[in-house]
Amino acid sequence: LFIAGALHPRVPTQLLRRMVDLLDAMQAAAAPPPASASADTGASAGEVAAAAGASAAAAAGVRDFAAAGGPWEFNLRDLLRWCDLVEGAVPPPPPTAAAMDTDDNADGAVAGTAAEETAALDAAAQHFARMLFSHRLRTHEDRAKLLRLFSSVWGCPPAGWQEQPAVLLSPRGAVVGRAVVPRAADPAPHASGATAAAAAAATAGASMASSTAELHLLPGSLPLLESLMQTLSRSWMALLVGGAGGGKTALARCAAALSGVRLLEISLTSGTDTSDLLGSFEQLEPERRVQEASDRVQQLAHCMSQRLLTSSSGAATPGVAPALLAAAQDLQAAWAAHMAALAAAERQADAASPIAAAAQRVGGLRSVVTACRAGIAALAPSFLESDGMVSELVSAADAADSELASLAALLADEAAAAVGGRFEWVDGALTRAIERGGWVLLEGANLCNPTVLDRLNPLLEP
Repeated sequence: LFIAGALHPRVPTQLLRRMVDLLDAMQAAAAPPPASASADTGASAGEVAAAAGASAAAAAGVRDFAAAGGPWEFNLRDLLRWCDLVEGAVPPPPPTAAAMDTDDNADGAVAGTAAEETAALDAAAQHFARMLFSHRLRTHEDRAKLLRLFSSVWGCPPAGWQEQPAVLLSPRGAVVGRAVVPRAADPAPHASGATAAAAAAATAGASMASSTAELHLLPGSLPLLESLMQTLSRSWMALLVGGAGGGKTALARCAAALSGVRLLEISLTSGTDTSDLLGSFEQLEPERRVQEASDRVQQLAHCMSQRLLTSSSGAATPGVAPALLAAAQDLQAAWAAHMAALAAAERQADAASPIAAAAQRVGGLRSVVTACRAGIAALAPSFLESDGMVSELVSAADAADSELASLAALLADEAAAAVGGRFEWVDGALTRAIERGGWVLLEGANLCNPTVLDRLNPLLEP
């Protein structure tokens, strides 16, 4: 209570006591019942049988609360996260002139503001108790008992647990209930891999297969979607548990699509190693670097085309829309010419050496980046000043141009043709996603070796 009060002074002491009492009640209910060694000679046969059953359950460590998925611990971390959510949901009242006055009427105004803030904090605490505790429990019986424990501590049933959160979507943010997540500038599709090794190879060399995520906002999944987005917005690890076909992957894809971020799906197996996720030393392959640059240029061309087309539809200045459409057509033509050149090179009987083919591919990618720069120049200066997405596209074009220039220099070097015996560190799928700010879905984590999951803990901690 003292630690939470010192770290979160806005939470009232009475509310903190209720929160601590609820955690104590859940921890006591989740603990195994103690075995009773006393015997009552006056007890009936039914009572003796019930006592014997309870003693056997206690000896076996059977819990009557939170047995599924246990052992559970409701501790200080839960309390601090609860307080963090409560304070974040209720902004502090701004200072006003009435608050600094000393008149009697001002005292009444301050008291009213304090009472409103206390009520709002209490309502937020009741709301987030469902996310932190009810959604964590695995069975309906456990959630029903939690409801009874909450009612006994609070003196009333929790408010709002049966309500469906509202979903609001805008170009700059997604809101699901009390969860607010800023949207990325480019709503990228999710990428999936059959295995962790395949996903690592996909991000290192081959192009990741992607498809447009389909949104399925089912009413029954909205409370879970709110909890998931609230968790991800605070960089906490989310654990999606359920049977096959229960909608776990669909829920993660829906959250990623609403937030406009790339979702990398990695299927874990019993043979998954740490190097498959984090990376390892591999032999130097310039073709792998070229493939990585090709993936980034393709994404840049997609974002640039999207921005040009949407800007042309909303352009009010005469003559701007045709110029933007022409820039989009030139960009698409440059990418189509690049892909046609690659296809023609693959059909040639006397194919060039891998280094020469990679150099030719880099030249085609640089022409696509040049078309992207022409598209950026075609945008009106007003867009450059008011739209942060255009600034991000400029930075991405600069980074892609610099990377392609370094690749061209590497491939032009005579020593690049002899890469045998040279090794380089190649980041794994999980490391790449973390560096680039994407989301990662580890499917089948229960099948993975526990030692691998232990090594991932430092990466998953906020």
